[in-house]
Amino acid sequence: MEEEQPKERQGITGRLDKIEDLVKYGPKADKFKKKAKQFKMPFKVRMGQKKFYKKSLAIVIYIMSNRNIKIELKEIKVGMIYVNEIFYNANQGFLFFYKGKPVFIINEGQTNPLSPKDFKDDTSAQKIIIRAIEAKEALDAKKPFGGKALIWIGILVIAVLYMLFANSGGA
Repeated sequence: MEEEQPKERQGITGRLDKIEDLVKYGPKADKFKKKAKQFKMPFKVRMGQKKFYKKSLAIVIYIMSNRNIKIELKEIKVGMIYVNEIFYNANQGFLFFYKGKPVFIINEGQTNPLSPKDFKDDTSAQKIIIRAIEAKEALDAKKPFGGKALIWIGILVIAVLYMLFANSGGA
């Protein structure tokens, strides 16, 4: 006899998804489902941990001006990284980590790598709210008539029509 696997507790939506898959793909729906792929580093970059730390290597993400990136392993020598015939500073201030490995993000046009300080968000909520209000006012200014103006124009038109037709019907 086959061993019965314990049923997973699912909500209504999970059950509906499973039924839809069965209708769409048949009883072997799990084989046809597309699984999302996780990001993997290129093969050259994936190395053994011992070799990685013995040679003091770092992952370098080089951002080129033509919107391409190049991911390489580079050796850190005397606090500098040599990429495309240019030396870049490899201090702790420019260091990121990916799965415990040091990473430097280098932009082609800059002399220093990007640092975590470059990504800090200095905007406060108050500045964002003020910008949102200004954007709303700019959109409202483009409208030729606002809601109040249309109401007043409607009342004025009704008053004029009343005056024209109310006096003309008498004997």
